[in-house]
Amino acid sequence: MKTYRFCSNGFTLLELLVVFVLATLLISIAFPRFRDSLITDPLTASVRRLSVVLKEVRSEAFHAQEVCRLHLDLENNRYWIESGAMTEEELSRARKHALWLPDGVRIQDVWIKGAGKKWDSETVIVFNSKGYSQPALIHVWYPDGREYTLELSPFLGSVMIHEGRVEIEANT
Repeated sequence: MKTYRFCSNGFTLLELLVVFVLATLLISIAFPRFRDSLITDPLTASVRRLSVVLKEVRSEAFHAQEVCRLHLDLENNRYWIESGAMTEEELSRARKHALWLPDGVRIQDVWIKGAGKKWDSETVIVFNSKGYSQPALIHVWYPDGREYTLELSPFLGSVMIHEGRVEIEANT
């Protein structure tokens, strides 16, 4: 009489289903909380919004083939966009309807190659008609000590977001 041996080298369908259901349950509980923390965190939301605005200004300058400027009011914690075709009235309206950063979030300083670092008043990042700008760093800070650096790369057309403070040496 022959005897058959069964190898148990694999998993049963029931075991795989149980693991799949548990993994799905854990992800469905954890992901919304993770997503909400990214969206509702004022610092990360502000940094992402500012990154999008920088990309929009670059794109506007390129498509309109005119100089565009991003004004950063460091004292009042707000920013607005100026395009080359704006009249004085339109510029005044843009300044009046500037975007504000949430409470606690501050643009700590802005470094622009050739212009140096600014901690107060208003600074302007200029995008030429080809969408290029000077290299720039924008340091955004929150009272709990967290900080992000937005790095504006002139030729790559990108805005890189760094967690923490990034500095560029004075001789560059």
